[in-house]
Amino acid sequence: MKLKSLCILTLLMTMHGCSEVEIPESQVEFSNKIEALRKALDKAESDNNVFDMQNTKAEISDFIKSPKLTANLWYGKVHSVSQFGEVVNIDVRFKTQEYTLLIVDEKLKNTIEGLRRDDDIYFSGKLGKEMSLTISGAITNPEFRFPPTELSLDKLKTKLKQDRSYIESYWDKRESPR
Repeated sequence: MKLKSLCILTLLMTMHGCSEVEIPESQVEFSNKIEALRKALDKAESDNNVFDMQNTKAEISDFIKSPKLTANLWYGKVHSVSQFGEVVNIDVRFKTQEYTLLIVDEKLKNTIEGLRRDDDIYFSGKLGKEMSLTISGAITNPEFRFPPTELSLDKLKTKLKQDRSYIESYWDKRESPR
């Protein structure tokens, strides 16, 4: 009986250990900042304080709409994978945040073809400007669309690089800022 209990306990510990993911500190800080700004905006709106609302909206815009935001092996779950023309889109979610990772490197496209919904993924790259049309959308459900420079599909054991020449070529074909 003790052996059976020990085996079950070991199995449960192993399963729990396998389900844990590592969230980078910079991603936690980013998420916390978004949450703090959302709460500040909610408070300003509930207080009907026009000046606080304007200041908070400006702070939100400066923070989340900055083209300088970058991710360094941030974590998410695959929501869907699709292809539009030459670009494979990996839609990734983390909390209320949505990231569309644009895969433009031919070698990388072949590597990621087995991705499925709810697979873990880590990604790096310049997030670019947040895509929501309103400040409210930007703070409640931020959306970013960009070609990542690096991916990891196996809990950071293997890092897959997207060739910079493919990324530059992608941006050169568009007039939108990075």
